[in-house]
Amino acid sequence: MKRLIYTLYFNGKTFCLSRNFKLQSVGDVNWLHDNYGFGKTSHYIDELIILNVCREHNKQSQLAFAEAVNTLTRDIFIPLSLGGGIRTLEDAHHMFSIGADKIILNTTCFDKPHLLNEISDVYGSQSLICSIDLSYQPSKGYSILTESATKEVAYLETIDFKHISNSFGELMVHSIDRDGTGEGFDFRLAEILHTKNLANQIIFSGGAGKPIHFSDLMIAFPWISATATGNLFNFLGTGLKDARELLIQKGIPLPDFNFKND
Repeated sequence: MKRLIYTLYFNGKTFCLSRNFKLQSVGDVNWLHDNYGFGKTSHYIDELIILNVCREHNKQSQLAFAEAVNTLTRDIFIPLSLGGGIRTLEDAHHMFSIGADKIILNTTCFDKPHLLNEISDVYGSQSLICSIDLSYQPSKGYSILTESATKEVAYLETIDFKHISNSFGELMVHSIDRDGTGEGFDFRLAEILHTKNLANQIIFSGGAGKPIHFSDLMIAFPWISATATGNLFNFLGTGLKDARELLIQKGIPLPDFNFKND
């Protein structure tokens, strides 16, 4: 089974659009419900990701994030993944306590790889998603960036994930260059990733702008487990419904427990 995932970015007060990791606030939880009927929209996705993209992670931002998550997911009954600012086992516990089925770690995967083991020992590796953000440089290849894409830590072509791959269940790969552009997924990135022969499930993200982008990627790279988008304006309204219907028409196997013809 493949999955269609939607990603929301929360900056401490409002949800945001992201384009090449530059954030633009658009509205709070009520705005999301009132203008885009998010509760109904969630009928057409298999999972929801909510990321705390607040630049300063502290108790105040944690509480604001928890409140937003609680309000938004009150009437949504699909798997939920939460991430942003997870630096300790206590941070991980907090995310699970506010409703996460899985948590997403980015910077920590490189700064504190031992924390992956600590969390997986308590919650299981299937509850962890390792997220990497990448940007292409013609002379060097794909750089892996952390700290909100401000710090270069490695190159995809040279990195070996084997020493940590047993500590997480899924790898989320996000193209910074395609982020928010709506130009389609980065096939070159997918081709290089395929050479890594990872046993983990792969979530591919960054660039979706219309329904056909999801099916094109899944058909070209059937080993990809899930596609994700955070393109707020393109895929709310009927966008996610249209994307799901097209995936089904193209023969992509999706769970049917959540889909509603309404």
